[in-house]
Amino acid sequence: MAIIEKREVTLEKDLKGVYFKNFILFVVTIIFLEIYIPLSICSFIFLVIGLNFQRRKTEKFAFKKEYYEKDIFSQLNDGYHVFNDIVIEIKGKRTKLGTIIVGNNGVFIIEIKNVKGNIIGSISDNNLIVERNIAGLNYYRNIYNPYKKVQKHADIFNRYLKMNNIRCHVIGLVFFNNDDLIFEKNIVNIDNSKGLIFDNSIELLRKIKLVNLNYTEEEKKEIISAINISKYL
Repeated sequence: MAIIEKREVTLEKDLKGVYFKNFILFVVTIIFLEIYIPLSICSFIFLVIGLNFQRRKTEKFAFKKEYYEKDIFSQLNDGYHVFNDIVIEIKGKRTKLGTIIVGNNGVFIIEIKNVKGNIIGSISDNNLIVERNIAGLNYYRNIYNPYKKVQKHADIFNRYLKMNNIRCHVIGLVFFNNDDLIFEKNIVNIDNSKGLIFDNSIELLRKIKLVNLNYTEEEKKEIISAINISKYL
C-alpha cells in the first residue's frame, strides 16, 4: 500500500478563511444596525446562510481529497509516497499544488476535478465544455482546461526541484470524477487526451505504474526531502 504522507491540516486553514470573510460581514452587519435595521437583519441572514454553506462546501472538498488519497492512491504499492496540498515557493511566489505522487518509476502531479456532466473539447483548448441534462434539457458551461493547469504546476514543481539540485521529469495528469456515477460512466470526451486525462481510477493507476523513468532510492529520497521542506512554508 502506498505511503500517504501526513500533511499539515489544510482544512483548518481553509475554514479560517471562511470565518474571516464572515467576520467582515458581521462587522458590516453591526454598521448597518446603526444605519438601517432591516438592512442589518438581511445582512445577518446572509451571514448565517453563508457561514453554513461555505463550511459544508469546504469540509466536503477536504473529505473528497482524503477519499482519493486513501481509497485510490493507496492501491499503489509501498514504493510510492503520496502528498497533497503542498505549497512551494519560487522567487517569493507561492503555488499550491495538487496531489503529488513520488515513486521509483516517476514523479506525478494529479489534478483532481469533481464535475457532474460530460466534458467536451480538445486537450489544446483553453476552456472545456461541461454538458448536463437536467429534466430533459441540456445545459452547458465552460471550465478552464485542468490539463493546462496541471502542466503549469508540473513545470513549476520541476523548477522547484532544480532549485534543490534535483533533476527529474514531472508528469502532469488529470482525473475527472462524477459524484453521481463514481468510476462507472465515461464522462470525458476530450480529443487527444488519451493517457493524459482520465475518468476511471483503474486506468489512472495503470498509467502511473507503466511509467518507467527508473529513479534510484537515493534520488527518490531527495525528492521527498524537497517536498517535506515545502510543508513548512
